[in-house]
Amino acid sequence: PSWVLNYSICNDELSIEVSPENLKKASLFLRDHSGIQAKVLVDITAVDYPKRLERFEVVYIFLSIQQNCRVRIKTSVDLLTPIDSLVGVFPAANWFERETWDMFGIFFAHHPDL
Repeated sequence: PSWVLNYSICNDELSIEVSPENLKKASLFLRDHSGIQAKVLVDITAVDYPKRLERFEVVYIFLSIQQNCRVRIKTSVDLLTPIDSLVGVFPAANWFERETWDMFGIFFAHHPDL
């Protein structure tokens, strides 16, 4: 898809890089596409690269039970740019987004409890 900025495969696991604006579209694609069916959000975390302009790389880890594989979506943001919450798509995102907010200060727009 055109919204994929970059991708890599490491240890037989796919990582996709998208812009924050396309995060929800990418997660819906992974969840709903019949060839992937990544219906489980396993974790959300972030990596801090202080020397980058977009210093935070936010990492979403999904599991496809049907395909027996994990898929990562990565997106980069600065300290002031919010990311749209995925709670409406994956209810498990609620706790993971709050944890990422607490540990890194990354704000998730439209989160029900931030």
